[in-house]
Formats: sequence, C-alpha cells, structure tokens
Amino acid sequence: MNNCIQQITEAYYKHKDNSDIEIEARLGFFNIGKFDTNITEEFFIKIKNKFDKTSTWDNVEKINKTDYYYDKIRISIEDDGTTECIQKKKLEKLDFEIENSPFDFRISFSSEKNVPNKNYTSKEGLYTRVKKRTRYTLKNVYFDLTIVTTENNAVVNKTYEIEIEIKPNDKSCLYNSINLVLKTIDIINMCENIGKKPCITSI
Repeated sequence: MNNCIQQITEAYYKHKDNSDIEIEARLGFFNIGKFDTNITEEFFIKIKNKFDKTSTWDNVEKINKTDYYYDKIRISIEDDGTTECIQKKKLEKLDFEIENSPFDFRISFSSEKNVPNKNYTSKEGLYTRVKKRTRYTLKNVYFDLTIVTTENNAVVNKTYEIEIEIKPNDKSCLYNSINLVLKTIDIINMCENIGKKPCITSI
C-alpha cells in the first residue's frame, strides 16, 4: 500500500496549485482493460444502508440533476432549474487493483472550469446522464452515491456509482492521499472484509 500512497502523493503535489483541480477516487472493476464504474445495485444498496445508519455526517444532501454533454462541455441542470456549465479536462489518472477484493479503484485528477452557457442543450443527439445522488459530507471529504441513467442513441442504461472527492483544504498532499485511500478501503470493507492493510498494486 505504501507504493500506492507514494504515487498518489506525487501526483497530488504536481497538481495541487491548480485552482480548478478536482481530486476523486472511484470504485469499480477492470474488465478486459476497461474500468467499469458500475458497482452493481447489490453493493450500492449495502453501502448506502450503512451510510444512512451513520449519524456522524456533517451534512447529507439529495441532488437530482441531468447532465448533457456537448464536445468537452458538461451542462448540468438540477431539478430546481439551477444550471451549471463546466469544461472538464482530465489531467492524470492512477489505477489500482486490490487483491481478494470485490473492487478496484481509480484516482483521478481533473480540471473543472465554469464556462458560459451557449444554449448547448438545444443541440441534437446529446449524450445525457440523469443522476439521483446522495452526497454525504464529512470534514474535507464528499461521498457521492449516485444512480445514473444514461441515454445514448435511444439506448438506455442504469448504473450505480460511488465517488469520494477531497474538498480543497490546508492539509498536506501526503495527508490527503492517505485519507483518500483509507476512506476508499473503509467503503470496500462495508461490502467484504479486506482488512486495513490490503495488498494494492498499480495497473
């Protein structure tokens, strides 16, 4: 696990001064070289039930919105009509496999910038993702549990996704990297006990 922490810390330090940085961990599975973020409904419900029984959260928020994608622009419209237009750029990703675990995980570093809304939703054939999200906040960490319904060329698909995002804070890169990995392991242990010091290898 030490090598995993070192890789994440080095990447964290490289991108820490980017004011638009987003740093998150995603649970998933590697399938024929592709990372699948759908953790399945069974595991999703198991984790959510444990989260809902926890009383230590600083905040729990329901967020329902629809994302539309045009080129590299994401237009998010919440149920109350709030609209956000984001240009996201992927900076770096680190993939890890956990021995004897139901999940693998990915650490992503991205840049997200607000851009003017040029009525992108009027475009035809947009890729859409309808999200029903519960966000659990604890100190410097967001835990996002999201049911996603996607539609692409009239093909509809539902997935169950979990993200752990580090909010901007004054902690060190090493502290945040360790915190992100330990929180990821904690969630996996809710589904299947892998212990506090699992064997983690880079992919």
